[in-house]
Amino acid sequence: MKKARKTIGVILSLADGDYQNKFIQGIQTRAYALDYDVLVFSSFIKEGSSPEWQSGEKNIYNMINYSMLDALIIAPDTMQLEGCLEKVIADIKNKFKGPAVSVELELEGFHSIFSDDVKPIKKLVSHLIEEHNFTDIAFVTGFKEHPHSQKRLEGYCEALVEHGLAIDKERVFYGDFWYSCGERVVNEMLSTGRPLPQAIACASDTTAIGICEELKKRGVKVPEEVAVVGYDSVPAGINYYPCITSAIIPSQNTGAQAVDYINAKLLGKSLSQSKDLSIEISVGQSCGCGVSLAEKQNILTQKWRDTDVTKDFHAVNNNMLESLLSESDLHSYLLTLNWFTYQIGTFDNFALCLCENWDGLSENMADNEYLKEGYTEKMIFAIEHGQVIEHHRVNTDRYFPLSEMQPILNYRRDFPTTYFFTPVHFNDRCFGYSVISYGREIRSYDAVYRMWIRFVNGSLESLRRQTKLELMYRHMRESAVIDSMTGIYNRNGFNLYADEIFRSAADNNKKMLVILGDLNGLKFINDTFGHFEGDIAIKAAARAFSSVCGQDKRCFRIGGDEFIIISTGEYSTEEIDTFTKSIHAHLEADAIRLKRNYPLSISLGVFYDTTIGMSNIEVPISIADERMFREKERSKLNRK
Repeated sequence: MKKARKTIGVILSLADGDYQNKFIQGIQTRAYALDYDVLVFSSFIKEGSSPEWQSGEKNIYNMINYSMLDALIIAPDTMQLEGCLEKVIADIKNKFKGPAVSVELELEGFHSIFSDDVKPIKKLVSHLIEEHNFTDIAFVTGFKEHPHSQKRLEGYCEALVEHGLAIDKERVFYGDFWYSCGERVVNEMLSTGRPLPQAIACASDTTAIGICEELKKRGVKVPEEVAVVGYDSVPAGINYYPCITSAIIPSQNTGAQAVDYINAKLLGKSLSQSKDLSIEISVGQSCGCGVSLAEKQNILTQKWRDTDVTKDFHAVNNNMLESLLSESDLHSYLLTLNWFTYQIGTFDNFALCLCENWDGLSENMADNEYLKEGYTEKMIFAIEHGQVIEHHRVNTDRYFPLSEMQPILNYRRDFPTTYFFTPVHFNDRCFGYSVISYGREIRSYDAVYRMWIRFVNGSLESLRRQTKLELMYRHMRESAVIDSMTGIYNRNGFNLYADEIFRSAADNNKKMLVILGDLNGLKFINDTFGHFEGDIAIKAAARAFSSVCGQDKRCFRIGGDEFIIISTGEYSTEEIDTFTKSIHAHLEADAIRLKRNYPLSISLGVFYDTTIGMSNIEVPISIADERMFREKERSKLNRK
């Protein structure tokens, strides 16, 4: 089916991260205005975790069908899982020929776009100079050779020069954009023998928090004695005390610029000059202004108005995980999961796509040979839930080719939208992937969705293990009641099922059919031709008995050369006669086919009557055994 509109693929990690979320919003805003769909392929983590979990997360990039994308944007700086970025870049170069944009990192063969870190840092340092009259300001940037470190340092230097302040190299320190560098940097400041600066500007909020914590340990008050400011305005800084005065990374503008470049390339036009963006800083408490950013944010978003403790994912009465763990089959599990989609919040479409062999049971694979990398060529369209489709569907037998990525992509819509593809797995065991869309809304998925999928991951693994245990138990039970030589039920099976059939006949006042058989001359065959030939004769007899056993009859080997068929129901004399003749005929045909040097025949005894007055299964069997014995005696006389 032809696509409704052109599609931009976005590859990154942790799509709900602060930078990534704003970056995606910039892409969406411009893409929707230009009538492009957006497909975001993201792992839920960008670093850390166990090697097995990392493997399961980065597998999502293996399901991308690059032929369905018209253009591509990659945020390589977010993709820090081991080996992930290298493989994705190789896939893009081998499989994709359209315009490709790399943001925040130069990649060979890609058009590169960078966020403007210079102006926000310059405005932030200017705030310290103009509003607080600080003249001694230190700067803590990131890794020395990192491009963001250099740009942010450049913004600091421009602010000083513009305000007539000298650049003091002893007031410049290199960190790692993280909390951990706080102790080292403060030690370096004190080791110079100079007093602490009036203010410390940092290249990230996390660095600023690390600095604040180290100053507090030394009894230095922030901001009364030393002001501290950060950069990127993340929740950690907003919710810290004192909340960090920070500048907002213009990542939305970066996303919009990437789309503008792509649109120009696809249309064969020259790229017009980007408009100068407005620089925004979040003035908090750490610089001395005394503004609570968390309180300000809650007032602006009216977050308290949207909280309903009876429906919230984190509510004490959320029993989603327990409900999913209680299900014992996939269809019931999917029905329950589909109901719990309300906890995701407002969305337009949600889909769960499972690998054809997601549970690893269909291929009889060893534990270490399960699907770890890639996906099956056929995927189960397990759940499709949303407003674009007219109804919600739960399926265990509806499939689509992996190359489609998602059938919903082909549904006709009057508006462009974004689909987020994320992995569903347990450690490195691949189950499939999920897809969610929010219609026209400018947003990424959130932390609730991420944790919701974690519940799906764990509960699917529980269902898989439960199913596997049940299968193992069934195999063990069957192997205990199946005769290994003939493949029909053995004496254990007879002991397990025979009395049950007898009781059913007695309780329902039905007649019981017993056909007892004894292979003729087995001792002669064993003694004369060997036990191997005796086994051939036994197998032939079992095949003859099995030939008349349908779903309504059970067939057993109850001794070395003894066989029995048990059933309940209504049979005519002609039908029973047909059963016995078929057994004899099948054995005679086998004798001809096998071309053995000994005759193959069997003596049969039949019982067919009600079980009224009989105490157990042995009574009708004794009657059949007596009749079989008489036939065996007659066959001996005939052979003489």
